[in-house]
Amino acid sequence: MIRRATLAARVAAALAAGIVAAVIFTMVAPGPRSLIVWLVLIGAVYYFVFKLAQRVSFEAIRARGVPPPED
Repeated sequence: MIRRATLAARVAAALAAGIVAAVIFTMVAPGPRSLIVWLVLIGAVYYFVFKLAQRVSFEAIRARGVPPPED
């Protein structure tokens, strides 16, 4: 369950970070001095969306009654 939730979260976070990066680099056109700030912002968006999507997808998988894999 955790692997499935993590995979879904990585996809969602990559899409969100990609959209934010596209908006920043097409509309804002950051200069060389402010580029690091924008890159940190993109990293922060990825991290927060990843954590949120991971928790939501884990709870959705668990609510569907999917049994955990047996090792």
